[in-house]
Amino acid sequence: MRSRGFTLIEMLLGIAILALISGIAVTSFSNYRQKEAVDKGANQIASLFEKARYQTLSARAGSVYGVQMATTTAILFQDTYSAGATTNTKFTIDPSVEISYSFTGGTNEIKFNKFTAETTATGTITVFLKADSTNKRIITIYSTGVIEQQ
Repeated sequence: MRSRGFTLIEMLLGIAILALISGIAVTSFSNYRQKEAVDKGANQIASLFEKARYQTLSARAGSVYGVQMATTTAILFQDTYSAGATTNTKFTIDPSVEISYSFTGGTNEIKFNKFTAETTATGTITVFLKADSTNKRIITIYSTGVIEQQ
């Protein structure tokens, strides 16, 4: 008469299958999280530029607005950038993501014209994963003030 239950081989096989499925799920979740960090960073930076453009066109406080870039931050500023200004809005990107930018004239900031929304510089911003620079989003800022994400 055979006893009921699982053999050691059956249990080890079950554990191995469970470990394989868990490994695939963890890897997929990690890749998804990294892609989301890049997407979120690009969306927030593009939104900051849109806000600067909108506030300039609406003549909020009679000022022009711009965005100053760095490798881990983007700062919305009023009139002229000043590090300690209380009117600044600072966005710090996820630590696993980095920003690179290339603007005409070698500047690190773009302001919008009060009446036309044209920019003081044009260029691109690349938001990418530090561990995998092929996982990236590109934001293009045109002289007309249009912001485009790819």
